[in-house]
Amino acid sequence: MKVTARRAATLLGATKNTFCRGFSRVHADQDVRTDCEAPIDVFFRNAVIGRFFADLVAENVIIIELKAVRMLTPEHHTQLLHYLRGTAIEVGFLLNFGPRPQFKRLVYANARKHGPAPP
Repeated sequence: MKVTARRAATLLGATKNTFCRGFSRVHADQDVRTDCEAPIDVFFRNAVIGRFFADLVAENVIIIELKAVRMLTPEHHTQLLHYLRGTAIEVGFLLNFGPRPQFKRLVYANARKHGPAPP
């Protein structure tokens, strides 16, 4: 089953948690493992300094942040960029299922992060 913006947008009225479960179900049908509200440790100078919960994490290598707003803002990009900077995950997707669906892909290579990559 292919996920289209229109199909995903039909879930707009649902809670984010319900949306995450639906998104995970579609990916499970395609043998892609996704975790909803996945806890991710945040590192600074090789020490865990906190934890956040990503909307979705796919295959432990992509952070997916889900939005249902009129337009993506710089604050949404900054939020995802901070998640990428503080973790060993290098790729993030920002998906907006507002009136006009939007998709942004952000990459922040571990080589650019201060210190060695966390385990």
